Amino acid sequence: MAPRRGSDDTFTFDLVPDDEVDEPLPGTEDQEPAPGRAPDGDPGQDGGSRPWWVRVRGASRRRTVAAVVVLVALLGTAGTVSTVRDRERTERLRAAPGGVADLSVPLRERWTYGEGDPWPVAAMRDLVVVITGTGALALEQQSWFQPEPLTPQPQGGVLRGIDLDTGRERWQVPVERVENCGPRADGAFGVRPRMPVSEVVVCVVEVDGQRSVLTVDGQGRTTVRALEEAGPAGDVAVAAGGAVVRAETAGEMPPLLPDIVGDERIGWDVSEAFQPPDVRVVMEDARTGEVRWERLLPVPEVRPGGDWWACAQWSGGGDPVLDVGRVSLGGGDPVVVTACGLTAQLTSSGEVVAGSGLDESGRRYETWAHALADGGFAVVDMSRSGDLTRGPARVLDRDGREVASPDGGVLDPLSTDGTQADLVLTRDGGEVVALDASGREVWRAEGLSGVRGAVARAGGTAVLLRDDSGRFLVGLDLGTGRTLWTWPMDVGTGASPGYVPGVDEYVRGAWTDGRVLLVAGPGYGATERPASWTALDLRSGDVMWQVPQDEAGPSLPGTGVYRAVDGRVLFWDGTRVTRLG
Repeated sequence: MAPRRGSDDTFTFDLVPDDEVDEPLPGTEDQEPAPGRAPDGDPGQDGGSRPWWVRVRGASRRRTVAAVVVLVALLGTAGTVSTVRDRERTERLRAAPGGVADLSVPLRERWTYGEGDPWPVAAMRDLVVVITGTGALALEQQSWFQPEPLTPQPQGGVLRGIDLDTGRERWQVPVERVENCGPRADGAFGVRPRMPVSEVVVCVVEVDGQRSVLTVDGQGRTTVRALEEAGPAGDVAVAAGGAVVRAETAGEMPPLLPDIVGDERIGWDVSEAFQPPDVRVVMEDARTGEVRWERLLPVPEVRPGGDWWACAQWSGGGDPVLDVGRVSLGGGDPVVVTACGLTAQLTSSGEVVAGSGLDESGRRYETWAHALADGGFAVVDMSRSGDLTRGPARVLDRDGREVASPDGGVLDPLSTDGTQADLVLTRDGGEVVALDASGREVWRAEGLSGVRGAVARAGGTAVLLRDDSGRFLVGLDLGTGRTLWTWPMDVGTGASPGYVPGVDEYVRGAWTDGRVLLVAGPGYGATERPASWTALDLRSGDVMWQVPQDEAGPSLPGTGVYRAVDGRVLFWDGTRVTRLG
């Protein structure tokens, strides 16, 4: 048995048959069996021996049977290993951002659900959960404006669990007044195209006038728990991992508030410094209320000329009015806390990874953490570029520990297949640098100016987008940095002159099954145009299939949102949800 050349798991077997052993040997046709032996070769009672030609025939048969048994066992083992590998690959893709089980053939409409203007709010195993009714519009508006916190007036609706494979409704749960549900998709525009899968969908609702948490499992079973009030100015949001997060001010309010005066430079300013109260943040299990962690965030002094905008509400006449006790939350991972004098981002374990404040010299700083595709964060300085792809940046692991500090921007992909997650690509001028989990340089690729960002990391290939004397997708070998292929993109960006667009201005989404990369364009800067679809081989760059804009038709529309949901591609636009496959 030997592995076949070019294959990792294919074996060949050479079975060498024995010489003629099934026919009687010449001259022995009439010979009787030896005494003490049965004709079939079984030992007799006297323990005598069989003739030699019978022993040869029996031994040969045993060897043949043994070889067949070994062959069957090996083939069964190989089949089991292959099945396990396929299952592991599928599970990895279902969990990966932009991961889709199979992209070998063109997408087509599998089903459409359009009852009650559905809007997806969460994904579960083999389910997408939508809300219909008046509550759908409020939650739809929240998703458009992420990451800015938005607290709409609670509206009613119905949560519906839709089977991802058939489009049939499995269950429905009426909700009278709903503030927010989740964990939702990662925003609408400008972020990687996925909706994380959760064991439960969590909603902040109002029941009999009491702010409560509603949880729904995959079978449509519900629990309702009244929330401890966070005060009239506090906030509650749905976080990742079946949790809710609460925030409220802690400590005394300033006895006197300054005046808001006109300022020629910024329009308005505070007349003098003041000290806002600190902020308490609590994350708890949505179903049980068990506290996972609690943090008290100190708030620095707010000074004239500083960032006091979060301290103000706006009057009907358009003038700012100080309201220093209000706190707003944005759910997800990281959690975003906004209060008077404070912006902070916290991981699901409660570690502060970015935010604003005053340094030791009294100067104000502001950083922002971007969640990376396969875990961890990249933190950028908002007083400098503030651009993840331009840098500089600090790369943190899932627990908030720093692993690298590249001078250039981080090239975080829209989609991955869940492999080689410990490799971070950064930009250094006209070069692309790969860093491992310890921050050590693995390779450096030259001649890559005009890189706007990363589209995919899958199948041993990094796919980057360049806009330099033409628009191209470039495939780099993840092991060496060698350029494997270049593919020209015939898309516009819709970007204004002088604006350096990001990846989302070129492509509407990118998905992968680990072998094929599917790209939809143009970007969201030109949403009035239908999308074109191109599937590329990740290792060669060859076009596997293509659906041009003029052939996309109504089943592949271009004016909504596309997301990978539990290994499938979904589209929605506020009036319908469509499964593509």
